[in-house]
Amino acid sequence: MEIDRRAFLASLGGIAVVEAMDAEAKAEALEHYMSERLDLALAGETTPGAPVDAVEQVVAAPPEATIRRGAGTLFGPLVGAFLLTGLSEMMQEFLTALGVDAPGAKQVFYGVCLLVVVLALPDGIWPWLARKLGVSEKRP
Repeated sequence: MEIDRRAFLASLGGIAVVEAMDAEAKAEALEHYMSERLDLALAGETTPGAPVDAVEQVVAAPPEATIRRGAGTLFGPLVGAFLLTGLSEMMQEFLTALGVDAPGAKQVFYGVCLLVVVLALPDGIWPWLARKLGVSEKRP
């Protein structure tokens, strides 16, 4: 996606307004601008230079408006945390039964699991599991 810098700066009120903004407000304004352009492009209404909300409107937006797209659900992380906690406790008991004293074993286990899931399954475990089980994903 290309950004028309002049249209972006004009939509915020000019370079003087942008210079007065802090880094967080600039990032939010750019994200809002790009999100608006993406929504317009997806709707087939690509109008270059169309006005967007003023900076004050972006900053005053309710907190739920800043939720990132594709954040997923809370269900997956809760199930993952439940399973990882159980597995790490079983691993710790197994190591203790073997007489191995590994004080940081849980942290290493969590790190390795997180790394494997993020690298091997960037969309999460459910899409992979749904394909294996033959379950179709229903998205609104």
